[in-house]
Amino acid sequence: MVKSRARKASKSAAVTTRKPVDMVSVGEKVRNLIGNTAEDMTAKMIEEVETNHSITAMKFLFELVGLAPGGVAEPEEPKDSLAKILLDELGVPEDVRQRAAEMAAGNIVE
Repeated sequence: MVKSRARKASKSAAVTTRKPVDMVSVGEKVRNLIGNTAEDMTAKMIEEVETNHSITAMKFLFELVGLAPGGVAEPEEPKDSLAKILLDELGVPEDVRQRAAEMAAGNIVE
């Protein structure tokens, strides 16, 4: 009985030992697979949407490869910084602000 237990332990140890996965390579393969079959999937999903009214899977796949804007945010207009708001409130002219910015950047030496 002792020998059979030892054999079982060695078999389970061999099963749990795995090679590291190159996630970059796996991600590239998945993106290529989805990208190469996107047109066929789209045609099939359109048929599916027409019959079952479900677009969740297609939306997920398109967002995954960047075909849909789900993960991409629209660029926002830059917000005023606290410094700009304070300078506006204090009435500091724009030319003074520009000169101060140039001095801070080292472009003007006095």
